[in-house]
Amino acid sequence: SLQSQWDDSVSSQVRQQWVKIFYEMMSLASWHKRNPIPLSLNRIKTYLAIFTDSGQRAKAQVAYLIHVVDNHTRIVQFLRGKSQLSDDKSVPCAELDSLEKGVKLANKIKSDMDSIEDIYYFTDSAVILFWRINHQLGLSKYNRKRITTILSRASVNQFFKVPTHMNPSDYPTKP
Repeated sequence: SLQSQWDDSVSSQVRQQWVKIFYEMMSLASWHKRNPIPLSLNRIKTYLAIFTDSGQRAKAQVAYLIHVVDNHTRIVQFLRGKSQLSDDKSVPCAELDSLEKGVKLANKIKSDMDSIEDIYYFTDSAVILFWRINHQLGLSKYNRKRITTILSRASVNQFFKVPTHMNPSDYPTKP
């Protein structure tokens, strides 16, 4: 891991990597691809699916809109992805932190989009799903606070376990 102070200079190799990443990100800003829902289809329901995960290097949250249309077909649209660098927390604590960020992301999206009827949260962490039901079981202050925040914004029945290989938020957490 890199250990440096705020005013330290970075090596030319690291600087070149950052410049390359910067230009790649700038090129993404000009890329627009719209996948609108055809107006001929009547929406029955729109819901939000939030996937969360944490790995050794990063935490991630991914949001999808799912539209159920008149013939009960589901149209899925990628809406947003977020990631953060991991810290020194244990794996369950990092997973919990990622889930809390996912719940906050969902609430922000829902406040901006009136058409969302339901929100569902998916994680591959069985420990976190257990904690959300049994949050009175002597959890640390850190974990209790996050569970309380999560449950103040979402109900227990909105959370589901997803296999790791089917969790789209798993990919950004890998090296």
